[in-house]
Amino acid sequence: MQSEQLRFKDFLYFTIIPIAALSAIAAAVIHINSRDIDPPDLSDLALPIYEPIPDEENALTYFIKARDARVFPEIDGKIQKTLTDYLRENPDDTNLIARVVAENEAVFEYLRQGAECRRFYVPVSTNANDKLPDLSGFMSVSGFMSVSDLMNAVGLLPFKIKHELSQGDIDAAIDDTLTLLRCGQLLRREPVTLAIFHIGYDIEANGLDEASRLARDPRVSIRQLKRLAEFVNNIPPYDDDVSAAIKANFKYFKRMLENANGDANALWWRWDDFPFQKTLVFRNALHPNRTLLYMADHDRSLIAEIKKPYSEINHHDESDDNQPGTFNLIFGKNTVGKCWAVEVRYNCANAFFLMCNDREFEVAKLKTTIACHIFKRETGREPLTLDELVPAYLPAVPLDPYDGTPLRYNPADGTIQSVGKDEPITFKIWEEEKE
Repeated sequence: MQSEQLRFKDFLYFTIIPIAALSAIAAAVIHINSRDIDPPDLSDLALPIYEPIPDEENALTYFIKARDARVFPEIDGKIQKTLTDYLRENPDDTNLIARVVAENEAVFEYLRQGAECRRFYVPVSTNANDKLPDLSGFMSVSGFMSVSDLMNAVGLLPFKIKHELSQGDIDAAIDDTLTLLRCGQLLRREPVTLAIFHIGYDIEANGLDEASRLARDPRVSIRQLKRLAEFVNNIPPYDDDVSAAIKANFKYFKRMLENANGDANALWWRWDDFPFQKTLVFRNALHPNRTLLYMADHDRSLIAEIKKPYSEINHHDESDDNQPGTFNLIFGKNTVGKCWAVEVRYNCANAFFLMCNDREFEVAKLKTTIACHIFKRETGREPLTLDELVPAYLPAVPLDPYDGTPLRYNPADGTIQSVGKDEPITFKIWEEEKE
């Protein structure tokens, strides 16, 4: 009897009591980790509140009209809805390009009018049933059912420019190149979402490509080159626009998190791989305020870094292996919130920096190219250094955005050099002219 009592005491002391103690500790950890923090101060990430503007001053008004005015030709008995893709695949079909240009004159006029507007303003939906009203303004209220509609309308301009150059109408080609650049700047300088910033970024890229070709075209006169230079030399830096795009994206995901109302299952993400998906433990692993603070701190660090040369930037790489195991899911603090933020948002940190630096390099390269060609036309020789171009042709020698030093120039072969992201970049200023 006494031995049985001893065995029971041993079982109680060495099994039941430790299990109970561990369970109490686990419950306390879960309880502590299930408590969210107070709402963080996010005022520094707020975008300016823009006042509505009259429709006739709003570029969006004319972009919608441009979309609605598009004429799709019949090709091989079929209406070609993906017109820009078809034209890219058939760049030498000059008859088709001429036909498309003639049939879409209204589109080009609306794009020109939109490019002359002072702002691109997207009204926010007042529909109480909208889950994400910040997006609905662009997707439904504005009339654009897809962001590709705008790209397809503006995407006709490069083909019009090609047609104009084939006809020798250089002034018209420059007009449409500046329209491309202005359209892109309107979108990237007032981004409602990161998607709209990307559209502006891509449209402006098309304009820079066209301007680069014009700068090296021997048919372009000094007067016309100076007209290009006047615009290109005043292209605003990308730092503030990328910062605004980051804030716009933060606002979008903040709204998404608020609409989830603390329920992880309401967020877009692949939760099926997790145990406890429908349990209280799983829901406790999402802290909306803590998640917002995590996202806000990340965005603040991005914005602080964005003005630095690429070589000095902390790239904020996140591990792709961000799915927590069962232990972390139960005992971790805001595990689900952090994983959600990384998955949907923050693996693209490097993309923000690359967008900014790549485009700054394209602009610096274009400024230098135009200035060199004007210099050569006026003096009869190529510049020996880029300093020769200042201040008559350039306000200052453009900086290499990858390391923050002035662009390198080799007069022996007429090339511009940059240190680049991973390897040096070389660009030939005179390539097309010498060919």
